[in-house]
Amino acid sequence: MDFSKIKSSLSQSSSVAIISHKSPDGDALGSSLALKHYLSAIGVEATICLPDSFPSFFNWLPESENVVIYDKNRDLATTIIKNSDIIFCLDFNSIKRIGDLGSF
Repeated sequence: MDFSKIKSSLSQSSSVAIISHKSPDGDALGSSLALKHYLSAIGVEATICLPDSFPSFFNWLPESENVVIYDKNRDLATTIIKNSDIIFCLDFNSIKRIGDLGSF
């Protein structure tokens, strides 16, 4: 994999979304937040959109309060996904794992 091409694409994008699977666990939320923090460190703004809520015991994780939950805010999540130049899909192997979030 050529990471320089990914970095080049990221530098040219104005909107990046990060999505993960339904019933997000620590791996899903943690990898999404880690990617968001990395992207922020290189100057790329990204938004995490999850199909549904994660367990409240993860609320202490930095930036977890900014995760957009599709089940709670469908219009915002849909707008974020549709307007994204790049979408990172983390911690799932089938589009079925993201439920209605993958329907558009």
